[in-house]
Amino acid sequence: TKIARKPGQFILHGIFPISSRYDPESNQCLGLNPKNVQLAQAMVYTISKFINQNPKILPGIKIGWTLIDSCQSSSVTVSSVISELIQSRNDRFSQFQSNTANVSIRLDITRFLSLTQSQIVGLVGGKLEKITIATAGLTSSLAIPQISYYSYDKGLKNRFVYPYFYRTSISFNSQMQYMFDILKKFNWTWVSFVLTDNDSINLVELSKTKANEEYGICYDQIHHLIGNVTQSMFVTAVTKLKYESRGQVIVLLGVENVIHRFLLEAQAQNLTGKTFIGSHTWLSSSKIHRIKEDIIGGAIGVAFDLKSLNEFRSYLRQLDLCKNIASPWFVDLWNQTVSKENIDFNKFRSNCKVDEQQKRKFLHRFYSPDFKIAFVMDAVLAFGHALHAALGCNSTFCPSRTYNKLDRKRFNDIL
Repeated sequence: TKIARKPGQFILHGIFPISSRYDPESNQCLGLNPKNVQLAQAMVYTISKFINQNPKILPGIKIGWTLIDSCQSSSVTVSSVISELIQSRNDRFSQFQSNTANVSIRLDITRFLSLTQSQIVGLVGGKLEKITIATAGLTSSLAIPQISYYSYDKGLKNRFVYPYFYRTSISFNSQMQYMFDILKKFNWTWVSFVLTDNDSINLVELSKTKANEEYGICYDQIHHLIGNVTQSMFVTAVTKLKYESRGQVIVLLGVENVIHRFLLEAQAQNLTGKTFIGSHTWLSSSKIHRIKEDIIGGAIGVAFDLKSLNEFRSYLRQLDLCKNIASPWFVDLWNQTVSKENIDFNKFRSNCKVDEQQKRKFLHRFYSPDFKIAFVMDAVLAFGHALHAALGCNSTFCPSRTYNKLDRKRFNDIL
């Protein structure tokens, strides 16, 4: 897997599913995802602009970073993280087992501590739940804080098992609360659900009593679209909502891609006259916005005002194909994109710049900030401000500049 680094007095690690998949036969990570390259770029941007260029947070100290491509594989990620943490990329581990719920690793902790000298501030990531779970046990066992920018698994709330794990993503409980508030505001008493992940299914089931007793809301149809969802499952759900539903309100929760497929079927069956209530996970999606207005036009919910990311959007647009060496995936992404169009990449990058027409034509998704950017930025800033407090910095001076003097427990308590 490709890893990008920038040195600093303290190092912040980041995990991003930059490649679409890992091929064990060739031992290669394949296919770059524009939105996930964007997430990695957000970490670089936040460290540079809001920490290293801000003299009031860590005066006299520079934060470096290590970006790890998870390749959407738990085993690849954990292996890469361990190699980076012990600063010995050639090491091999005799025992390794990983899946979405369990990681078993033989690791000499004493050797780990002696090798790192612990410049490591913490770890930002990951986006995929299976990878977050796989790394959270490891980082907590090593007393290294980890902040996920997109995690909802309830098990990770266990402070006994994961005392060094945090997240910046909005909890499902908060999402349900604002949906109750919306339903109450408009006096909607019947609501159906389309649920696309296990966490939202569990949350909706547990909220039935509260919905009825505190808000006078009754649950009508509840459709589960998780796992290997077939087209016939989408057809059945839309058909029942169109002809058998007692209410006009449908709450959509969970995975953006599945919700998009559901709405495409709703469009195909002309499911009009319904009001969709959504979450930030899909309301700001550019794909969703291409659904016909008479289907999705009345959707409401709580989403991010992406205008707040205008500075980051400007940062993305000024990246060029020659100077952005710090994050190699940007160049690789353009290489992948134009090569598919049978364009010679070396000629394409000859003047380093990418004009606006090319950005719109080839990589509009990369240059349109995703709401998850805010979660990545919050995670990085949390580490920066916590380090400021743990080192005893003020706005002009940091008295302690070596990690050996950083009390890990106190640092964790501050987080």
